[in-house]
Amino acid sequence: MSCRTEVWNILYLPDEILMKIISSLNIRERLPLAYSCRRLHTLVLNDKRALRNLDFSKDGYLTTESDVNSYVFNKQICQHIRRLNVAGMYCPEPEEILKSISEAKNLIELDMSTVQFQDCKQFFNLLHSLERLKKISITWPTECKNEILYHVILVESLRRLTHLSIRLCNVNDKWHLIRSFNGIIHLEELRLVQTYFTLDSECQCIWLRIPKIMHKLRLIACIGCDTDCLEQIILAMVPNPERWIRLSKGDFGNTRYFYYENDIKISKYLSENIIHTASAWETVRTMSKVEKCISFETILEELMRISKHTILNRNCFLSKNNGPDQFLPRIQDVKLLLENPSQPIYYMNVNQSIEQNSQLYLVLLMFPSLTELVLSNIIISNRMKRKYKDSEDEDLEPETSCFHAIVENTPNVKALTINAGILEDAQLWDLAALRMIAGWRHLTSLHLVKIPIKNGHFLVEIAAQCKNLEKLRLVNLGPQPTCCYTKELMQMLTFCHNLKDFSIEQSNLCQIPRLFETLSKNLKLRRVCLKSLGRSRKSPNLIPFIEKLIRSRELVLFVCQYKGLADDACDELKSTLQSLKVELSRPSFQFDVIKCSGPGKNHVLNFDLHHCHKDLLLPFTYVDSLYRLNS
Repeated sequence: MSCRTEVWNILYLPDEILMKIISSLNIRERLPLAYSCRRLHTLVLNDKRALRNLDFSKDGYLTTESDVNSYVFNKQICQHIRRLNVAGMYCPEPEEILKSISEAKNLIELDMSTVQFQDCKQFFNLLHSLERLKKISITWPTECKNEILYHVILVESLRRLTHLSIRLCNVNDKWHLIRSFNGIIHLEELRLVQTYFTLDSECQCIWLRIPKIMHKLRLIACIGCDTDCLEQIILAMVPNPERWIRLSKGDFGNTRYFYYENDIKISKYLSENIIHTASAWETVRTMSKVEKCISFETILEELMRISKHTILNRNCFLSKNNGPDQFLPRIQDVKLLLENPSQPIYYMNVNQSIEQNSQLYLVLLMFPSLTELVLSNIIISNRMKRKYKDSEDEDLEPETSCFHAIVENTPNVKALTINAGILEDAQLWDLAALRMIAGWRHLTSLHLVKIPIKNGHFLVEIAAQCKNLEKLRLVNLGPQPTCCYTKELMQMLTFCHNLKDFSIEQSNLCQIPRLFETLSKNLKLRRVCLKSLGRSRKSPNLIPFIEKLIRSRELVLFVCQYKGLADDACDELKSTLQSLKVELSRPSFQFDVIKCSGPGKNHVLNFDLHHCHKDLLLPFTYVDSLYRLNS
């Protein structure tokens, strides 16, 4: 008598279990599941719980109109949506998607910070339709044909909002925003990102004649390059300035930021000494009565006092060559730390010179849970030594250097960013220290920006030692305009067996066909983004190599921006990618080929967001590999 094995189907599971499975999928992955049968369609697109919060910004996709329309075109479905995030959306003609979103009448929170409004009237129409909307993140509408009408419309549009996060892409946007402040009477939180760059503004500061006090305001934050005027005007409108505290204001090259909050909770275990009074010149400069401020250095000293940690000299925190903000965790982490001194810190941005005899590693030793580390200054302070130090120098003893101690004392670091973009003299770099990056054996993400390397030997060593590396982003390494590390990069990629996300931005990148051929051997690769600008020259035929890459790996995203790519070659490559998408039956695969026409008035010059990580202040989510901040 044969024994029959009963076959189970996923549909045998109760709805409660199926909903747990569905909720673990991202928003795009749910749609194919919904179209598979009637029951799953009901659970995905009719269940109110599954529709409450739709976030399309995650997982590094290019969000398209079709992704969003599947949810918002159906009026019965979209009425259940409360929170919608389409940040990072690729939307050349935003009119249709804005019309669709406006049908979600019960929206409370909306993040569409990368969707550009054509004019202020379009912005007004959206807000007028969403009567319950309280929180919004947007790119500020720039076009303005009638200044008076523009002002009236914006004041009326913003009146109901309690949380406002804005990207300012043009210097004139700032003046339009200032004129609208008097209408934002219920505002609780205001966050601003300036993505334009200006050394000095010729426009005069436009003051509000009778600025209204925003009585509900409790948080203001701004990051950009010309924040002084905004800071003065906003602080003139805060209620009860004696209750406000400023957290770690600082400058990073051309990037500045400020952060103020009302009634920050501070643990009873921390003394009142952590709160300082702003100096007289700062008070005069900002024309504000907000005088209380807290720097992270004072919190560090308090933490060492509580934990009876080795008392460090104040010079460990403040260096003559740097500003007052040397150690920068995320603002939210600082607030948690103030409320609970035992709160673990997972992220740290260090803007401190890592000198050979520095005690910096003792500071990082206080945060054993650190998993994400940003370093801006790996330099040597002794200018009498040779300007460049590399692996051939005998003066440096890696096993006794400060950088080696940092690596040893932060063993749990998984995401590392090293940025030389804010240094005035890049020739002071201690290049030998780069070899020690391989000591972080648990690295899964590596991001290197504008480091003046002479070759890429250290990259090979990192790949050989860091077996778990999944994300690699390289931005303009070595002397420009040449690329000095292509050979070593190829060798590195052969060791990266777990690489999922590769992104490179390099002027005059050479051997691109070989690069694509090498990438095709990385079995787990899912995202590839390449940007190569510089001298315009005849482009090699990339199509066969890109086609091989697409066929061999199941990519979800491919972006290529290459100067010198002719119009017909660009169109042919796009056509090939679209054909492959259909042929290989990969509906989730997304791609973009961007033809660069060279520098001109249409190109917006932005400050480098890597100078000061936006996560320190702002809740915006950008797909960093897409380079869309420059468009």
